Amino acid sequence: MKRPMTRRLFLGTALGLAAASLIPGKAMADIVNFNFLKKKGANFPYAMREEQWRERLGEEGFAIMRGGENETAGTSPLLRERRKGTYLCRGCAQPLFSSRDKTMANDFPTFRKPINVKVIRTSADFGILLPRTEVHCANCGSHLGYKFMTEEPSSETWRYPINGTSLAFQPS
Repeated sequence: MKRPMTRRLFLGTALGLAAASLIPGKAMADIVNFNFLKKKGANFPYAMREEQWRERLGEEGFAIMRGGENETAGTSPLLRERRKGTYLCRGCAQPLFSSRDKTMANDFPTFRKPINVKVIRTSADFGILLPRTEVHCANCGSHLGYKFMTEEPSSETWRYPINGTSLAFQPS
């Protein structure tokens, strides 16, 4: 049901947007980021020190998987991977997605669902000021990508665009 635009709704929205625009984007992201990985005391079954993560993942992989950044859209070699197999977390090798659930996309390797709902965790991310659901590996806590609701009513409910840098492919 659509709410009619009232004067109170209009003014409240305008004032809220004006106030939010006064805070720089990075500061706003730090204020409202609920990423459980960044919370103090977040523990995961698979853990390493920062130096070990850097050595294992390289600088780009570390920035994406441990820092929450995203790769440039359309650059992942896994985007065009057509073989049958399993997509693993590059940080800890936990199986995350099946090739059966991969969909065609032009920007990031995208999946309809994880192998098991327990292999991923999600958190709210306001890095672009609008809420989106960030997806993490439940085993090591690494940033994988995002979870979005699909627009097509006939398809699956969710889609998971995942950074190819966060994944390793194991053919079956």
